[in-house]
Amino acid sequence: MEMERQSVNNYFENFKLPTSSFLLIFFTLLLFLPNNTVVAQDQPYELFGVVIDKYTQEPLVGANIIEISENFFGVASDAEGLFSLRIDYFPRKFRIQYLGYEDYVLEIFSDYKDEYIIEMIPSITTLPGATVTNKVIPDTVFDEEYSVVDYAFHKDYIFLLAYKNAIEKYTLIALDQNDKIFNTLSLDDRRPVELFKSCSDELYLITEINAHKIELTEFGIRFRDQYKTVDFDAYVNPCIVSNDDYMVFNRYFYQGQAMEYNVFSNVGIQNKTRIAFIEDGPNIERLFEDAGVKKPYSGDNWETNTTEDIASLRDTPYELEGMMKIFYPKLYAPLFCKGNNFILFDHQNKQIKQVSPTGEIIKQAAIDYPNNKKWKKKIYFDPLLEKAHTSFHTRWGEEICPIDLTTGAVGKGILLDMAFIEKVKAWNGYLYFLYKDRFRSEYNNRLFKIPLNTN
Repeated sequence: MEMERQSVNNYFENFKLPTSSFLLIFFTLLLFLPNNTVVAQDQPYELFGVVIDKYTQEPLVGANIIEISENFFGVASDAEGLFSLRIDYFPRKFRIQYLGYEDYVLEIFSDYKDEYIIEMIPSITTLPGATVTNKVIPDTVFDEEYSVVDYAFHKDYIFLLAYKNAIEKYTLIALDQNDKIFNTLSLDDRRPVELFKSCSDELYLITEINAHKIELTEFGIRFRDQYKTVDFDAYVNPCIVSNDDYMVFNRYFYQGQAMEYNVFSNVGIQNKTRIAFIEDGPNIERLFEDAGVKKPYSGDNWETNTTEDIASLRDTPYELEGMMKIFYPKLYAPLFCKGNNFILFDHQNKQIKQVSPTGEIIKQAAIDYPNNKKWKKKIYFDPLLEKAHTSFHTRWGEEICPIDLTTGAVGKGILLDMAFIEKVKAWNGYLYFLYKDRFRSEYNNRLFKIPLNTN
């Protein structure tokens, strides 16, 4: 019987108390303090916050939260990046500081909210006297006066979604192998969101309402098929990778704390084989406690016959927001095609696995780069060369390093002296990315590339 799916956020309105002493105080206040409560200025008002890296979402331990006033009152974030402040008058202004990051100013005008997420941006200032070796200078792929919103590789072309001025009249642009404009298509009044390349190598323009399949013919760029975006997300998006014989779909459970990969034969879609299953057991245990849901009596979180509460918590799509998203980030274990098999980066168990379409583990190797706090939690896999890279935060930007898929070792990287790059993709020996130069027009988001170390 199909069960009515409930929003997991409804559960979290009635949290049980987490284990840490800070969260004990935090969630106790949330339980007994209504949203519309107004605290008079002569009564102490307590707010809570967490200080994290904006890009890695990792907590920053020992960040200074100092009031900008004559009092110089301040606190420091704890081992989980958490802090609390007691305030008896408004307005108040605080400066958050952490070595290697830009200062963050928090202004509080009322007791309207009592939960703050402070996302700190790494500083790109070079240390005095420091020298950088093995640094690369990126090439501009498309140097016209457009702002590039998204891009995708399809056949022998690079497709760009871009606009030319503040009015944001979008254009679809196809570049040839020499990075020259091959064809363009004005999108008129369409409000595009992104370009999406399906696992079957089909390219789509996604708008708020529809998904349009893109074709490039001798007559130019055109849209062949159209789907409602909601249907497209349900049936096309879940496919991760495919080859001539198989398609791979993934699915998350328990608010992103468990996931599975299933292989379907192209001959018979009903033939499903689970090739990987990954879970964060301790986080699932905490999730039961925080959501106020009783665990199965058998102790098996995956039993078929279970209560409606457990089934809803297990199967509802990821919906966490705010601080709960920090405490329960989704598992990151990407999977790619490599020959007739698959490469799985199981970061939860710190292993790289080569898996067959039947789920057999052919090879596996230990990895230790997830232990590095500067790791960006990104894998850049080149499907043409079947090579993988990852990246780490540096004082100057990022270090892009190759990963040996046989041993799991991380090789010597190249330094990219550009911070806050976006939409990074590896393709045919190059790393492509979007970057906005802060010293140029705000409508100037460019596409760049750098050669990768593929040895």
